[in-house]
Order: sequence, then structure tokens, then C-alpha cells
Amino acid sequence: MPLIVIFILVFSLFVLGVGVKSSFSQAKENRTVTSQKITNSSQAEIENMLKQIDTKTAPEGRMGAMCYEMAVPIEYQEYVCPLDGQKTAYNRKDYDIYELVASITEMRRLVEHLNSMTNLAKFQLDEKRLCHSCFSNIPIKERYVTLITKYPDGKECLYEKVTLEDLRILVGLFEKKLLYNSDRDAEIPLKNVIGKIEEILGIQIEHSSKEDKE
Repeated sequence: MPLIVIFILVFSLFVLGVGVKSSFSQAKENRTVTSQKITNSSQAEIENMLKQIDTKTAPEGRMGAMCYEMAVPIEYQEYVCPLDGQKTAYNRKDYDIYELVASITEMRRLVEHLNSMTNLAKFQLDEKRLCHSCFSNIPIKERYVTLITKYPDGKECLYEKVTLEDLRILVGLFEKKLLYNSDRDAEIPLKNVIGKIEEILGIQIEHSSKEDKE
């Protein structure tokens, strides 16, 4: 085989190999960038949602029903721990914890609802402090529920003493509304509670000094 033919063949194989390696490296780099965009975009999108609320004029809220039939409260609320099945009873004299335990089923439902309606974050309730078996020697004021927010990039935010109202606020946010539904069918502007949302989700935005009048 002539020397010139051998040279051309070797050179062609070298160029082909470099091209394949370059394409592979570029594809790998593109995948990395795409992955970073996916994991970072969830918090950026939530920030954008909050900015939209912050820059718009808050709609007028609506008061809830003022007249309703009062049920006779039971003396104790019984809490059943989802981890060990142990029962803890709370007296209505301890009003705050009594009301929290009374609302825990609805709080769980709203967390499930949040997880079904958005993939920007995943939410979980940590209820261990309500269980006397899990936490036996803490005072009543230290018995509360913590909301855990997990983002796709691995970041976690813990918000202690979460309430039913807090979860209703988050539902309004992820429904992309300007109002959220409070107790007794009241409607409250989300703009009034942006600071609360930032605290719950571990997110901060630069607040607008002007309202969008459009």
C-alpha cells in the first residue's frame, strides 16, 4: 500500500476519533447544564410567583361567615401518632395544642393536596412532638408540628409551629391566585402574607416599591 494512502487513512481515523470525543464531551456538558437548570429553577419559579403577587395591586378580600352554629367542644382531643400508633390526649384547657390536634387531619390532607398540585417542592409534616411516646419530657409549649419543604436540588427548609392557616396560604400560592381561602370561607390577599410565605419556604425576594396598576 502506498505510503501516502496509509497516511491519509491514519489521519482520517484520528480526525474521526477527535470528533466523536468532542461530541461526547459537549453532550455531557449540555446534560450537566440542563440538570442544573432543572434543580435551580423550582426556587426561582416560586420567587417569580411571589414577585407577581408583590407587584400587583392586592384584590379586595372577603370576610367569612360571622354567624355559625357552635358545636359543644369535647373535653379532650385524642392524637394518634402515625409513627408508633400511640395515643395522646390533650385537654381543651390547653387551647392552642387542643386546636392544633383538632386540625391535624385537615393539615395532613392539605399537605397531600400540595404535593399533588406542584412539583416545585415536596412537603412533609413532622408531628413527633405531639406524641408523648416520641417526646416524653417536653413542656406543652414545645409541642408543635414542623413543616419540611424539600426542593429538587436537595435543599430542605424546616418551619416550626406550622398551622392550618399556613397551609391554606401555600395552597393559594401554588394555585397561582392572588387570594387564599381562610377559615369560614374568608378570602385574604396573598400580598398581605408574603413575608409569612418567604419564612415558611425559606425564600426571599426583592420587594417592589411600586404596584403594577394594570
